[in-house]
Amino acid sequence: MTRDEQYFARAVTRIETLTLVLGVAGALVAFVRGGAAAGIGFLAGAAGSYLNFRWIRQMVAGFGAATRIRKRHAILFGLRYLIFGAAVYVIVKFFQINAVAALIGFLTAVGAVVLEILYELTHAGT
Repeated sequence: MTRDEQYFARAVTRIETLTLVLGVAGALVAFVRGGAAAGIGFLAGAAGSYLNFRWIRQMVAGFGAATRIRKRHAILFGLRYLIFGAAVYVIVKFFQINAVAALIGFLTAVGAVVLEILYELTHAGT
């Protein structure tokens, strides 16, 4: 593994860890401020965010691979937002979970990327 590959692997690991930390911390705050429906909604959104980030990472890693992309994987990749939308609909409609909290929770990976950018900016010379 080259130095650049190690550098990016550490950054991705930090982003995944930050996504999990933000998800748990946000769920706790949502639970305290909005009750169980908000806490569980945020946690469900954060879990979706984490899974989406991992799927995108796996897809990007597969671009350089010499293996063929299976048709089933390509279809699932294309349908993932429909799958997430259906999951959010079911969660909100049938489990009475706060939809706004779930949507905000879905942004945890974005928050983790922003925190990673700030980390890289403050540690650029080291």
